[in-house]
Amino acid sequence: MANICGLGMDDDFVRRMRNWARYRGGEGYSVQAVDYSRDVVDQRYREASMPIMCGEARDTEAAMSAVLGVLIHKVVAQFWVREGASWRDHAKALDCNHETARARVEVGHEQLQRELYRRAHIYRVIGEANRVRSQTQLNAA
Repeated sequence: MANICGLGMDDDFVRRMRNWARYRGGEGYSVQAVDYSRDVVDQRYREASMPIMCGEARDTEAAMSAVLGVLIHKVVAQFWVREGASWRDHAKALDCNHETARARVEVGHEQLQRELYRRAHIYRVIGEANRVRSQTQLNAA
């Protein structure tokens, strides 16, 4: 369970929303070599920034657009795009007080999580139906 700005959130939800914010911000995928040694011995490790999962990010955006009103969508987007900012900074950017900003983010997260869980269930059902259909076709052949 992650604690971001005093909000307890599921780790998978946090990862998904960070992925969405990076997708929205256009941060690219890059790989660079980092030297962790001070010796002459070559001990280089390849470190990659986390790749953006574009399909998941588009699905997150679709879920946000489906369930969040314009105001709540803006508040949730603001929270993740400017992750780490104080509630007062978020409130100033959203032109409201910090309690209102926090309450709207909490409501938006609850609505969004319900929609994402609903969509995941639908995807699982469709995937299972496709698996059964494929198996039936293989058995018939």
